[in-house]
Amino acid sequence: MSYGLELRLERVEAQLAIQQLPARYAVAVDSRNLDDLVALFAVDVDCGRWGQGRDALKRYYASQHVLTGFYRSVHLICGQTVDLVDADHASGTVYCRAGHEAAVRGQIRIAQNAESKRQAKDRDPVGCALQ
Repeated sequence: MSYGLELRLERVEAQLAIQQLPARYAVAVDSRNLDDLVALFAVDVDCGRWGQGRDALKRYYASQHVLTGFYRSVHLICGQTVDLVDADHASGTVYCRAGHEAAVRGQIRIAQNAESKRQAKDRDPVGCALQ
């Protein structure tokens, strides 16, 4: 395989892996799978007052008013863009319709996230980490 073709293939694989992140996030949140959810983030994710790292992020999501604040959620990933900056960085936009059902009444929220993604050097492209 030529060097140019190999680079193009790597870019396509990286873009496809990054595009899986919002869907994996939605499935993890909706199924309340905290292990899968925090695995989407960088190992050293900064969680503000909750601390740093995936354990801190897991405590945040398990806290009283985050995922336990409603009994059901449905996240629909409606559209996204990915712009590869270089071999290790990309930026993009994700549109998501998030439905959160509280015990008393249903709440529908429209969310738009603009996130930067960083491909973790020590993991395969499917293991890309949100930054």
